[in-house]
Amino acid sequence: MQLKLLNKPAVKTIHTEYGDIIDCVDFYKQPAFDHPLLKNHTFHYGYAVARTRSGSNKFLGAGAQEISLHNPHASGSQYSAAKIKIQNGPDSIEVGWRVSLSNFLYLTNNNLCNPRAGQSHCFNTRCPGFIIVRSDIPLDWAFHRISQPFGDIFFITAYIVKDKVNGNRWLLFEEEHIAVGFWPKRIFTGLGDLANSVEWGGEVFSPPGTPKPPMGAGHFAIGSRRVDSFFGPIAVLNEYGQTVDPDNVEEFADNKKLYNVRNKGIEKDFGRVILYGGRGGSTGV
Repeated sequence: MQLKLLNKPAVKTIHTEYGDIIDCVDFYKQPAFDHPLLKNHTFHYGYAVARTRSGSNKFLGAGAQEISLHNPHASGSQYSAAKIKIQNGPDSIEVGWRVSLSNFLYLTNNNLCNPRAGQSHCFNTRCPGFIIVRSDIPLDWAFHRISQPFGDIFFITAYIVKDKVNGNRWLLFEEEHIAVGFWPKRIFTGLGDLANSVEWGGEVFSPPGTPKPPMGAGHFAIGSRRVDSFFGPIAVLNEYGQTVDPDNVEEFADNKKLYNVRNKGIEKDFGRVILYGGRGGSTGV
């Protein structure tokens, strides 16, 4: 009723098992931004992603055979990450690497905004419900070899795939697509069904009043895997379990002066490539 009075209708309503009603609105339409001092507010996250919306299609999963490894500088409470994100409604899962205070790179799986799991944001084994089945591939490990411009390229492989039989979502890692662990279907709401949105790209965070950190390789993507940070070949699994090239891929960067993303298209003998990156800098730039 309050949202209707504010002329901000909910885009989705969640009814929890405890009787709570959670109304979700578009981030940039939340009532907080109606305050006169927040009219030109800059959010402290930064994104440069390629994304595909399903339309009438649904996704069993998505991933990338190569997610290039880099070490963008992040200090204090900043972080800089590369991620694959699948989403449906209030649920999303993110997989990739992240540079945080310790300045290491981590394999992360991130289960976001899941009221049924009792949390709105968590990482790795701190996410209730993620079941590990391999002890030899730990989450939160540090990567000590990173890609260099015109030099060696180091990468990880990651996919998130739904089991068509039982509905569980599996994290597949390394080039052999090793099953590391899974999220049981029953902990989800939206992702209990198929995903309807997928993203590949970079995300950064900086506290209020501080510059945003670099993203990916630390420079704008120019169009070459030899020098840029990238995902490729990217793929989605359609509702029939077939691995296909995603269509309707759009580019989105929330601050094009700091970061960019490029859908390079399909490279011969490789596949579709997404390049991204940026130098970071002042939020006022």
